[in-house]
Amino acid sequence: MRSDLGVAACLRLLCCLTACWGMGIAAAEFPKPGRGPAPAAQAIIFHWDTYRTLLVVGDGVGTTRPAWVVTYENPPMTVLNAPGIGALIGLFGYEFGRREPQQVVAYRAQAFADDAGIIHLDARKAVIAGPQAQAWSPDSFAIHPDASVTSEDDNGNGNAGKVESRVLQTVDPVRYREFLTEARIAAGGDI
Repeated sequence: MRSDLGVAACLRLLCCLTACWGMGIAAAEFPKPGRGPAPAAQAIIFHWDTYRTLLVVGDGVGTTRPAWVVTYENPPMTVLNAPGIGALIGLFGYEFGRREPQQVVAYRAQAFADDAGIIHLDARKAVIAGPQAQAWSPDSFAIHPDASVTSEDDNGNGNAGKVESRVLQTVDPVRYREFLTEARIAAGGDI
């Protein structure tokens, strides 16, 4: 059995190298997933199309971390800061006269960093919860150092967005814990 695994691994490597050679790209040019330092525990909110997505990277050991994805449909979310009132309505807040953000889908993922410093959330084949679960394909995300976000779903469709805010567990543990709790409940618990 061990020799079968070795042959299969060699064939996969040969296919990868052949594909890279055909595209004129050396294998060393690709960032290597999971080779960078593990991503920090954090909550990231970004916008794309008519959606806002909360990505939460959990704490852990090793080079991968548990992660949760919750996508909301709503116009821009804001935190109310009226004189004397520093209120965070829900986790995202809303403007007077607008409805609160509506959860669309939630699911779990695995987070890791590559050697280029890009944080990846791999949600391929994730089980989806939420009102649009039947019509949604789970998106996997790449959060780039310039705060851009790219995604690809299980159907091969891509999209892009921009990070609006980031809460590191080490900087604001209370707020991070609120986001983590929201994401865990929405996605149905831990990984």
